[in-house]
Amino acid sequence: MRKTVVFALIILSVAGMCLAQTQFASAVGGTEDDYAQSVIQTSDGGYAAAGYTSSFGAGNNDLFLVKFDSTGSIDWARAVGGADDDYGSSVVQTMDGGYAVTGYTSGFGAASSNFFLVKFDSIGSMDWAKVISGMGNDKSYSVIQTPDSGYVLGGSTGDVSAVTTGLFLGKFSSSGSAEWAKIVGGSGLDYGYFAIQTSDGGYAVTGDTRSFGLGCHDLFLAKIDCTGWVEWVKVVGGTACENGRSVTQTTDGGYVVVGPSLSFSVGGNDLFVVKFTSSGSVDWARSIGGTAEDVGFSVMNTTDSGCVMTGYTESFGAGDCDLFIVKLTSSGYIDWVRSVGGTAGDIGASVIQTTDNGYAVAGYTESFGMGNKDLFLVRFDGDGNTCMGGNVIPMALFVTPDVLSPWVGGVDMSLTTTDVSVAVSDVVPVVMEICSGDYISETSPTPQSFELSAYPNPFNSACRITVEQTFLSVQNGQTVMSDLPTVEIFDINGRMVAEMSVNNPVPSANGRGDRAPTNETVIWTPDKSVGSGVYLVRARVGGGATATKRVVYLK
Repeated sequence: MRKTVVFALIILSVAGMCLAQTQFASAVGGTEDDYAQSVIQTSDGGYAAAGYTSSFGAGNNDLFLVKFDSTGSIDWARAVGGADDDYGSSVVQTMDGGYAVTGYTSGFGAASSNFFLVKFDSIGSMDWAKVISGMGNDKSYSVIQTPDSGYVLGGSTGDVSAVTTGLFLGKFSSSGSAEWAKIVGGSGLDYGYFAIQTSDGGYAVTGDTRSFGLGCHDLFLAKIDCTGWVEWVKVVGGTACENGRSVTQTTDGGYVVVGPSLSFSVGGNDLFVVKFTSSGSVDWARSIGGTAEDVGFSVMNTTDSGCVMTGYTESFGAGDCDLFIVKLTSSGYIDWVRSVGGTAGDIGASVIQTTDNGYAVAGYTESFGMGNKDLFLVRFDGDGNTCMGGNVIPMALFVTPDVLSPWVGGVDMSLTTTDVSVAVSDVVPVVMEICSGDYISETSPTPQSFELSAYPNPFNSACRITVEQTFLSVQNGQTVMSDLPTVEIFDINGRMVAEMSVNNPVPSANGRGDRAPTNETVIWTPDKSVGSGVYLVRARVGGGATATKRVVYLK
């Protein structure tokens, strides 16, 4: 019996108008290096990006905070620091409408690197700045505001020369005073990169470990309660190198961690993403990339229970490396992948989902702008479209890493917190609008109904794949056809083995392109390299609507 999967798509219209999602790409900076490490959407619909600048400020590098409006224009920008190096790693909007930025400084404090926490008001004036010294080599990569208006910093601390470093988690009051701090790790070099607050009021911290695991270093994930007590630790990897660069909590209470992997890569590092349950068991793991370097730096859960990631790719795109953005479903399957950039190096360091279900990525560009590196801000719509770049079809493998559960306790550590007087510069960086435009849903009409069938199934030589769809869509007051479907075939590892385009449109009687419900059919005849097994057939219309069906090939 032929089974048909029906996907009913509801087309929304209000007074004949369609909703638009803004797309833009901007390079922001001066004549030297300007880099964003973190981006958030602000309460007014704009954006705030934090990182560092060597184009402006008092020292070699200064902490850099830039406030944008919703279109990517600059509201204000600040450079904060001293005569040496001061870096911003993470920004959060505070309950009073201001901003807190964390990072690290070599210009203040006793050690070569010290935690740095700076509080701004809503218009960018500095409220206070704290330098926090721990065990040495102190670097903070994430800041969280807690419900009591305090802050939690996540990062790394320790003595590199003595080969002992650990993940750092510290709790501070609303005025920046230290309340408690923990170092988590083993006897070797363990580094923390990102922390989040979890739905139970505790924290999750990710990084990498050389104290545990099988490879040169392995991905490390620690779940910690609200008092700093370590609940569990997971170490994930293979025989080479993995680490966790970012973590997000999923709608089911679990976690997704992203970073690079050498153990499971096709070539160089691949983007490595691991889904954990709420208790730390691994649900699934994937490596995504091509024949060169492909690295993930940031991940965020999405409203459809999936996740979105960014980093860079050397396997795809226009330049030395391109900004890489990947959208996955809750089961780890790819929704879409894009690369964005020019002829030089372009990197995505931080990704968020916006309130209209689009996405924003910040990082740096060497292809555009005034300096060596310019802050790069790119706005995508909900389907991953923006005004530059293109689609990417990477190798995407489900992998089975080793998982260890070492007992690792958190060790109390003392902190020295010092108020510092730093130079705050009101700066005016140059904004280069690389491209801009609105994605209007009318430009890629979607079918009102969409059905996919395959016959025979199972099959042993050829399979007839039929896409049945109603093509009616309203555009400029007229009914027009949607795009013709593309049919893609994937194996169980997510590798595309065939792609077929339907190119036999049926003209309408009125000549305007109106179409009644119609069937579009392609024949899949696997080549000799395709083995017996289960395959996923996916039909896609215009990068939007999709339908899927599993087929069984018996060679």
